[in-house]
Amino acid sequence: MKPTQASSTAKVIAASTLLLFSQKATRHLVPVEATSLCEQFLSTCTADRLLAWSARNPLTRIFWRTMERLTHPGIVQHFWHRKRWIEEVCSNAIDDGYERLLIVGAGFDTLGIRCLTRYPSLTVVELDHPATQSVKRAALQASPAPPTGITWMAVDLSVQPFPVDDLHSPKRTIVVLEGLLMYLPQQAVLELLGNLTHISSQPVRIVLSYMQAWPDGSIGFRPRSALISLWLRFTSEPFQWAITPADVAAFLVPAGLHVLRHVDCRSLSVSAQNPQGTGLDGENVLLCESRPGSKQT
Repeated sequence: MKPTQASSTAKVIAASTLLLFSQKATRHLVPVEATSLCEQFLSTCTADRLLAWSARNPLTRIFWRTMERLTHPGIVQHFWHRKRWIEEVCSNAIDDGYERLLIVGAGFDTLGIRCLTRYPSLTVVELDHPATQSVKRAALQASPAPPTGITWMAVDLSVQPFPVDDLHSPKRTIVVLEGLLMYLPQQAVLELLGNLTHISSQPVRIVLSYMQAWPDGSIGFRPRSALISLWLRFTSEPFQWAITPADVAAFLVPAGLHVLRHVDCRSLSVSAQNPQGTGLDGENVLLCESRPGSKQT
């Protein structure tokens, strides 16, 4: 991403949230609280307010849906199928006694804020690029009742070391790495995962999404879209890392992590009403956990 600008991907996902909620057929996918928060996040400048308006307006929605069909059919719903799975995993962990939620690369995500409403004693930490986080915080501070209880950490992981010591705590911690790792080079992914296993004196759970590596060496969703690849390059947010599902468990071993659950992209959206899912492939999710003393050096 561009150093002085908020993440374009974060804005697109926030707008996608508004688009889904504005249509009766997909409204059930999105929590009402998430919609109002995304409205706030897209309220700090004229361009963002226009983007939010276009996602809600019936006429301009036709344009966005057409663009979706021409690029990645099903991608808008995929964002929230991914988010709902991650939220379920986090809620289960908190119910099991996890006391802290750390969201790395939080973007305009609403999970931490909404979890505090349900779990007032939870410790929530959001770590993100300064440019994106500043927009999010400004939007929240301008609201009638700004949320409290969140620790904000502005860190540019492309040039700054991961703040392991600042994050260390005896609390049982679950970490969210949603839509982040694909933007980092492989060595940076391993270093980040390894660092995360040291932020608590207890085993750490990490829920993450990753892009699937394809046989031709490309990274991206299938059906493939050259337009999306060009857009990611234009916004300085190109994908850099991917891995095959068969290799991911072994990849995590040097970081001292083992897989607890793994779900592929298509399975995220499968339901009784939609047995084929969105038909989209390319980004999978998994839950892993650190094993004390198992990290390889």
